[in-house]
Amino acid sequence: MISGASRPFVSKNLAHRFPLRWFARVTAVKPSFHPDELAEERWEREFDSWLLPFLHEFGYPSQQKWAPIYMRGLLGPGDRKSIEPMAARVCPGETQQLHHFLSTSRWDTAGHERVLLEKAGALVGGKDAHLVIDDTAIPKKGTHSVGVAHQYCGQLGKNANCQALVSVTLARDEVPVPVALRLYLTKEWAHDPARRRRAKVPEDVVFRPKWQIALDEVVALQAAARSGALDVPSGEIQVPWPNARRPAPRGFRHCDTSCRGAP
Repeated sequence: MISGASRPFVSKNLAHRFPLRWFARVTAVKPSFHPDELAEERWEREFDSWLLPFLHEFGYPSQQKWAPIYMRGLLGPGDRKSIEPMAARVCPGETQQLHHFLSTSRWDTAGHERVLLEKAGALVGGKDAHLVIDDTAIPKKGTHSVGVAHQYCGQLGKNANCQALVSVTLARDEVPVPVALRLYLTKEWAHDPARRRRAKVPEDVVFRPKWQIALDEVVALQAAARSGALDVPSGEIQVPWPNARRPAPRGFRHCDTSCRGAP
């Protein structure tokens, strides 16, 4: 964890759809209430208002149409969040259109991430903010999901079949706001051309150890803070640098794992 006025922050684009799931947990919209309005109607109105700046970042009207539908499927009731069960609940008879939005339609997430950082900074940014970097796992039963492998799964507390991700969360006063979620691609996945083709893994996505993913995110958040896109503290970060023979990046210094403030 990185905290206080001497710590910086994070984000980079991986072209996977995980960020969409996390956008739903961030809002800087102040709710307004009408006495005669039903709770469900109020939720729909506030949701539309919150989502609007993200929709502006999509390049095509069809994406602007299907993104809210997909989000409602993720946020709504029902344990199964795969395409068909969600489509049955939120857009009956239009499963193929929802599948196309997620599997074939392409978009650059840089604009969405900028909006996300702005919302996060408005909600929990400032000198008292903390940056929390963690390892997150999603248990899986199959073998086709990108990055799935038999590896440690914190959710289960043991090695299991799962996807592993590096999460970055901005927090203040016990209020957490996710700002980045990056898929960890194992060496087996990264070096298997056939598997990569089947899963449509972009060519520029290569193997990176988790510490490198986290570090890249911190460097990117530093840049966002300097540009004014994110209101977070800036300064030096103490990290347990894995290779003491190589110089640490600008704004970082070497320390052992016992140093105060090290992740």
